[in-house]
Amino acid sequence: MNMTNLRLGLLGLAAAGVLVLAGCSKPDAIDTRPVTQAFASAESAIKTDLDAAVAAVKAGDYAGATAKLKSLATNAKVTSEQKQALQGLLTQVQAKLGDAAKQAIEQASKVATNTASKVLQDASKKVGDAANKAVQDATKALPPLPPSPTGQ
Repeated sequence: MNMTNLRLGLLGLAAAGVLVLAGCSKPDAIDTRPVTQAFASAESAIKTDLDAAVAAVKAGDYAGATAKLKSLATNAKVTSEQKQALQGLLTQVQAKLGDAAKQAIEQASKVATNTASKVLQDASKKVGDAANKAVQDATKALPPLPPSPTGQ
């Protein structure tokens, strides 16, 4: 194999790797890098709080992350640059929280609709069964019809 073919093969392999990695990433994932970079030189107590907030974001605990980020933003030792980074992350987290709430409402609506439909079907069947039984009982309770006159 000559060097040109080897280079082309390696280039193709690298391109395939990039495509695979791009396909594996979540398109709607929250990027926490800006906030972690902004806090790179922060004191350890603040970094610990930030790590907890970032962990909550990555775990999908958007309500917990919102509380942690808001608390961090009120810390007097946080710089204006760090507060901007926190605000950017907080905006993304709150959007995710809104999306999650919307999905929960949609799911609850589907469940309620399906449940109501099932209840109505069951009730309709019971009413129909009761009506049929009432007709049968009424038919049994009627006196027999007199014989019809012949010739008519």
